[in-house]
Amino acid sequence: MSAPNQQPCGGVEKGSVHFIATPGSRNYFQWKVSYPHPEGNCTVRVGNGLDNEEQDEGRFITLQPRDGSANELGAFPCGREIGYEGKEFRLPKNFTCDKCTLQFEWDLGEGRQIH
Repeated sequence: MSAPNQQPCGGVEKGSVHFIATPGSRNYFQWKVSYPHPEGNCTVRVGNGLDNEEQDEGRFITLQPRDGSANELGAFPCGREIGYEGKEFRLPKNFTCDKCTLQFEWDLGEGRQIH
């Protein structure tokens, strides 16, 4: 059994996803919560950078959920109950890449998990 704070992804194997989308398109992203946290907040970003290097943080664009649930920094409540969650996001109209990284950050108040 994996520990809830083991990185990346709480000990669940990280994997590749092949996804084709167009700039400005609406996309529904879903994730599974195995270890809920009552103060969990998530932020979703897309970029050309690597997903685990701090110097690449500026190369990511924060995506706002279309339901308006995010604050001004793009963080929204998530991961507070066991089960599947998801949100619809619109990709930036002026952003294209051949090999992008979709970054999912789960902030628990006492630290964060980036996936």
